[in-house]
Amino acid sequence: MYPLSTDSEFSFYLAEVLSLSNGGGASTGEVLRAAAAQIIPGDVESFHQEFKILADRMYLLATQTVLAGSGYGGSQEALYHSLGVAVLARGWNFAAHEGPGQPTVIRQSGAGFGAAPDRSEVVTPAVDYLLAWGGVDGGRLALAGLSFGGSLAPIAGAREHRLAWMLV
Repeated sequence: MYPLSTDSEFSFYLAEVLSLSNGGGASTGEVLRAAAAQIIPGDVESFHQEFKILADRMYLLATQTVLAGSGYGGSQEALYHSLGVAVLARGWNFAAHEGPGQPTVIRQSGAGFGAAPDRSEVVTPAVDYLLAWGGVDGGRLALAGLSFGGSLAPIAGAREHRLAWMLV
């Protein structure tokens, strides 16, 4: 096995934490990037500090509502299966939206993709709806974008200032 630290004890603990990933107890990327890459071998305080930072971040994220959108022909149904299931498994809330050029909008109004190049025209009404619905903490609302939605989400986020996080 490839050691995750030159400190054998830290390497063991990091491997143990990573082994929990398959069961949803950890995120491989978060552990490797946020913790393992920052821990100073032999420095117990740095080990504690990096995992504390990660734990605090996860706590904040655990109280999220995530609003997600895809791009071009991506549907809300596909978005649920590709992202929503994982979001809900973390204990977060999940809502999906579609904009011009996406399946529901095409079926209901015939609006093609070019009808709303400013994605905030789609995201802002979705945020309005979620906040009016109740039970949504506006201070912890995240916007996620999948596929081309990952390019559209930051455009919307630049104009919709009630979003606390971007997941792209």
